[in-house]
Amino acid sequence: MVNIENITVIIPTFNRNDHFLANMEDGKWDNMNVYLVCDGCDDEIVNELKRKISGRTIKVFDEQPHQGVAHAVSKGVHRVKTAYCMMCGDDDYYEEFDSFLEEARNVEKNQENVLCITMPEVIAFNHIAFKKQYDRYLFHNKTGLELLEVIVKTGEIFALVAGSLFRVDEVKNLLADSFFRINEDLVLMARLCGMYPHRRMHVTKYGKYMRCIHENTLSHRKKFNKEKALVHLVALIVAGYYLEQMHRIQRFELAKLILRRGQILQRAYGIGLQIAILLSDLLIECSFTPRDDEASWALSYLREQRAMLPYEFVEMLSTIGRSMIF
Repeated sequence: MVNIENITVIIPTFNRNDHFLANMEDGKWDNMNVYLVCDGCDDEIVNELKRKISGRTIKVFDEQPHQGVAHAVSKGVHRVKTAYCMMCGDDDYYEEFDSFLEEARNVEKNQENVLCITMPEVIAFNHIAFKKQYDRYLFHNKTGLELLEVIVKTGEIFALVAGSLFRVDEVKNLLADSFFRINEDLVLMARLCGMYPHRRMHVTKYGKYMRCIHENTLSHRKKFNKEKALVHLVALIVAGYYLEQMHRIQRFELAKLILRRGQILQRAYGIGLQIAILLSDLLIECSFTPRDDEASWALSYLREQRAMLPYEFVEMLSTIGRSMIF
């Protein structure tokens, strides 16, 4: 049985303290030093947490005013006191965790140039059924460059951050910027693959990431909105930046892929295409005036957030595109 002494728990902007308190009452935080990142919780929630954790080895160390999940994750990872870290949703859990860690330990000891170490399966579950959502063994031994090409061409990361073991020193400066108020795992994977394109992903034999699906899940399809569509597409452009730097994609090809992804979002959620058209135009030397409400909103949002835009996205803007935002 793995003995965990230190753990960082993140409560993002959604006042989701119920899972944390339930786990505390069940004794899951006993004999651990818990660092609680409480980002944007209402004062009454913070006061309740402080009252209920009194006398325990739990410390609330950050109470930023609604900086978002990406910010909270970054603060948490920077406080990790071990050489490695993993990320897990507050209503998710791991299976075969001991066996996974034992294999990961052997991999780190005996193999060089490992990008990250990943559990093979993501299982989605609710109160009725369990269903295999992703089989990541397809990515075993893939290089960072190969993964990056898959991410950009499909727009998916197959939940690769969930159930993956990362080196803290390597990822703490690659985490999504505060612009990504909704935690955007795609940015972390894109940057990791871009920084280490020749390293290979190791997918273990053991380990399952159990992903809870319900209406209050942050990633539930009912919560998909214009902001999520925009940051997702911006994250794809971040990934495209690294492929362009390695001369593996042309700017016009990336613009077409962004458009195609926008079409997929439009069919699935009823939004995203006009945002994708705007972003594609921002990448190339094309003079235009957005007339659609969705595109106009996206351009205004980018202007308001320009100080927090990821540098890779800014580098990908055309001269005209840059002038429209800055």
